[in-house]
Amino acid sequence: MIFSSVLLNVLPLCFLLCVIVVSFVRRNSRAALQLVLCASIAFLWSLGSFIEPLVPTFGAKFFWRNATQIGTFYLPVSVISFSLAYVNSPKRWRLLAIYILYAIQTLPIALILTDNFHHLMRSSVSLVTTRSGFQIIGVEQTMLGKLFVSLNYVYSFVGVAILILYAQDKNRAAKQQALTAASFIALPTIFAALKNALGDASFEGIPASFAFAVGCLVILYSIRRIGFLGLKAIARDRAFDVIDEGIIVSDDEWRPVDINSSARRILSNCFGLDNNANVDMIASRLSEKIKPNLASLYAGNELRFELPRSGSEHSLYFALRVFPLIDHAATVGYAGVIRDVTSDTLKMSDLRQLAERDPLTAIYNKSAFREIVSGLRALSPATGCLIIFDIDNFKDYNDRWGHLAGDSVLKDVCSYCRESLRDGDVFGRVGGDEFAVFLSNVTDDDAQALAARIKAKIAANGFTTGSNSLRVTISMGVAHSASQDESFEDLFSRADQALYRSKKEGRNRITLADRKPSPCV
Repeated sequence: MIFSSVLLNVLPLCFLLCVIVVSFVRRNSRAALQLVLCASIAFLWSLGSFIEPLVPTFGAKFFWRNATQIGTFYLPVSVISFSLAYVNSPKRWRLLAIYILYAIQTLPIALILTDNFHHLMRSSVSLVTTRSGFQIIGVEQTMLGKLFVSLNYVYSFVGVAILILYAQDKNRAAKQQALTAASFIALPTIFAALKNALGDASFEGIPASFAFAVGCLVILYSIRRIGFLGLKAIARDRAFDVIDEGIIVSDDEWRPVDINSSARRILSNCFGLDNNANVDMIASRLSEKIKPNLASLYAGNELRFELPRSGSEHSLYFALRVFPLIDHAATVGYAGVIRDVTSDTLKMSDLRQLAERDPLTAIYNKSAFREIVSGLRALSPATGCLIIFDIDNFKDYNDRWGHLAGDSVLKDVCSYCRESLRDGDVFGRVGGDEFAVFLSNVTDDDAQALAARIKAKIAANGFTTGSNSLRVTISMGVAHSASQDESFEDLFSRADQALYRSKKEGRNRITLADRKPSPCV
């Protein structure tokens, strides 16, 4: 019986000493020094509990009982200090809170040490014999003493609550570490509270300090197995929120479970949500853009998409790439990295504009026009018409009034032409004063009617260069797209020949090109 009692008191001392040493070795880690302080105060408490029954005299026992009270009242404050440091609360406010709490807890310690003069904390003190046959100090607390002891439990549970709340929105590794720290505090606190409420008889003489052994085992195991007091989980947790790119963590069916602060800021702004909007609300909006393209994303392709900017008529552009999260050879989820590529997209758009557009008239240049028309004809080869026109006697305008006047005429002609075109019609400059329009899904009559409107509109409007008023006319050639077998060059050549006939026959007219015979099948 004596051996088991000694063992129950020695075990927490050994384990606490291990925690002190290991924590001090890792003292550069977050909250490691605060854990050293916690374990040291708990060691003092456990040491007093161990020595008290072993010393022979009442005075010595009384001394060590009072020594345990230092641990009893300072340990809860060190617990809060550790919790606040672990959750990385602002240092200034943390220190202020700790100084105030230590000052408050010093009062009951001072009252205990001077209790012989006023008996405010203890109504009686006597020797009692434990079940193991040891004699210890038996204390009957006053109401004030019970109040101060009750506050100890409150402080300890506040420390546990801080860690549990902190763990709620953390990644798996950081959550495990925070809950490990919480269990280190909660186990001895709960055991001590039950022992104090139910009495020694309920626990067969197990000392309150024995619960520290269990808490220490949890800490030591966690240091070994999940990197507690290491930088791994802390670094992951901090990196998750400090990098500029948005990170979205989802399960294996792309149901987002966590997002970092950058992704929250980016997406909340686009969706018109508050920055504190929950993950589900943001995810549901994002899924509308993502889910139709999941197969492509899972294949490793990058998805680029556009989102409206809240409160602005302009949009933002994003790129998303996802990476599988593998656990034991199985995909358990995905990490999506979302980047704001608005600047790059706009720059590429400007470059594309320069590459595709004629700098004077801002319509398609010949190469872009050819590429777009070829693509449209591949989709519907026999339902399009090509119109080519140029300005009659354009060289005379340049020779008589100069090239600036000629440039002005070119821009005005393009402006009048655009007014007559439909959405989806392709308009390009294919030469100096030569222009082309491709019409999809039209008949010959429709194409001729549109050409007539363009010709009439240009002829009806006056053109001015300085104080001079000019009359401008155009000649046009129209060719129907015969089949996919006819190349763009052949179609262009037929329309150009029709334009040539319009010029030859007197200008300011429209000529329909002969249809190219379809190949026999």
